[in-house]
Amino acid sequence: MRRCCILLLSLFFADAQAAVLHVAVSSPPLAWMLQQLGGEHVVVATLLRPGDEPELFDPPPQQMQVLTLSSLYFSLALPFERQVLPRLAQGTMRVVPLTRLQRGQDPHVWMSVAWMQSFADQAAPALIAADAADAAYFRARAVALRQRLQVLDARLRADFAGIPPARRVFLVEHPALGYFAHDYALTQLAIEDHGHEPGPEGLSELLARARAAHISRIFVERQFSGRQASILARQLHAQVIVFDPLNADWAATMQSLGETLAASMRAPEPR
Repeated sequence: MRRCCILLLSLFFADAQAAVLHVAVSSPPLAWMLQQLGGEHVVVATLLRPGDEPELFDPPPQQMQVLTLSSLYFSLALPFERQVLPRLAQGTMRVVPLTRLQRGQDPHVWMSVAWMQSFADQAAPALIAADAADAAYFRARAVALRQRLQVLDARLRADFAGIPPARRVFLVEHPALGYFAHDYALTQLAIEDHGHEPGPEGLSELLARARAAHISRIFVERQFSGRQASILARQLHAQVIVFDPLNADWAATMQSLGETLAASMRAPEPR
């Protein structure tokens, strides 16, 4: 009798595990989106970690192994993905392209509420196709996610409402917030471009533009050293703010970023 119970329990847990859909993504923000859609019916594996830089990342073999259990891989066509996608396509995993970035294009597309909604619109049908039994569950969560993203977008727009164009400028060490800037009519000034630091003339022009916009904060990705930002901060008497575009709590990151950027733009101009 005991053996029979153990066998039944083992079969139950095996069936429960099989009902969970294993999926994989490149970055923690995309994992956040898929977790919002899939809830308890998905397990999400992520290649990029909070300390990695998307443009330079080369996934080690142990991270590639996490993909072996996944049924779906949601791709942004990031530079490192172009190297591994051919290998993924040879197996049983289905690759779902969420966008097709061109070479040299800013890879940080997830730093946009509008783009994240677009990704969710494409991911939800893929989850439903892979797990039709939970279609109603996925659809309900997709509606809830859309509403949450609409609220977040409205809050971000309210953060920047009323700020004059001349002050809607911010300075970053690495140009990772181009999509965010586009969404809210902001101007991103970047210290470096595609890994290249500015020369004396470029640095002088950058300082002049930053002073004209009364920039009081410089934003630095966690993945970068912040050396150049610290040098400019001393000359501008500005504060260095570290943010993480790969933070697993994407919504909190976007909300905090909007509040901090808006506060810096609303800061009183120096007399």
